[in-house]
Amino acid sequence: MLFRVISSIFSEIDYNSIAFISWMAYIFLTLSTFASACARKGMIHNEKSVPLRWLFILCMVLLSVYAQFTGDYVGYKDIVNSIFSQIRFIPHFEDVYVWIIHAVTGDYEMFRLVIALLTYIPIYFIFTKARIFDPRIIFFFCVWDLWNALEGRQQIAIYLAMLGLIMLLLKQKKILALALIVVSFFFHKSSIMFPLMLLALAFNLNRRNVFIALAFLPAAVLLENTLLKHILSSNAQFAGDAYLTMEAFGRTTAMSILQNGRTVLYYMVAVFIIVRMMKAKDVHPFYRAMAKVLFGAVYLSTVLIFLDIEQNTLFLRSIRYWRIPMLCCLPVVMNKNFYKNSYLIICTLGIFFFALLYTLMMMRYGTVK
Repeated sequence: MLFRVISSIFSEIDYNSIAFISWMAYIFLTLSTFASACARKGMIHNEKSVPLRWLFILCMVLLSVYAQFTGDYVGYKDIVNSIFSQIRFIPHFEDVYVWIIHAVTGDYEMFRLVIALLTYIPIYFIFTKARIFDPRIIFFFCVWDLWNALEGRQQIAIYLAMLGLIMLLLKQKKILALALIVVSFFFHKSSIMFPLMLLALAFNLNRRNVFIALAFLPAAVLLENTLLKHILSSNAQFAGDAYLTMEAFGRTTAMSILQNGRTVLYYMVAVFIIVRMMKAKDVHPFYRAMAKVLFGAVYLSTVLIFLDIEQNTLFLRSIRYWRIPMLCCLPVVMNKNFYKNSYLIICTLGIFFFALLYTLMMMRYGTVK
């Protein structure tokens, strides 16, 4: 009943105006955190200001619900509206997500608000527990992750799994941490990649082990294609509408430049962070562990590039797992003065530029409203 009352209020809102304001708010949030980051000095530490924390989370939720720039917006709107009216089952959708759709009946934006809360409440605790609530890191998050705000099930799965992992590494509430990781598997099938990334925790992140892993890469690709090529021949269970559109239009010159350019920049940032973490001295075990997870995620993504199947969206999905470990490593790899981190800033602004053009292209093809 409460959801229906709130939905009736939502139905009176002019979403076109809010969408425009949300786009402007995103640009303002990114630029303001960039300006604040340039002004801050000293070590990156946990921000004690509660208003800043909740203002940041509020901005993310509003952008997720109203900005309407995510790749899943149109596809999910059709699915949710259909479920509201008649469909009780969706192929390839986890039961817990279907249950949420049924529980939040009525207005689509109301449904997105519930999903936004499920998405960003874990992020709040990730930032708090990892002690990375700082304007300098928020800027990188705005560019690396927020442009993909509220992309649905996988985003929730990643944040829950990463929150559980961070709690385990910090030895906090181990039972709850394990429960969060288990629950994450009920939101998206691609969560099967998460345990594979954690294998890197068993090894020391040093030059010798990295070279051994790279030498084993061709064998890993061969093993991958031998075991998975027939099982994932269609990859339909992982391929959302937005990913299929990317595959369809990715062969054009413009889309290829945008996709490959942004991917190359992500690799440049990730490799830079891994190398810096390998060279860093007297680093807290938590940051060492997150650097290992990042290496495991990057290595798995590199193997998935060569998966010989049509509609290989697993590689694109795997990149999403990089972002939280990258953010967690920033307190170690960044200098006291933000503006001296020219390499990170230039690559990040390049990602921002490619993401903006990419989203405009996706709007043209109808997968983004």
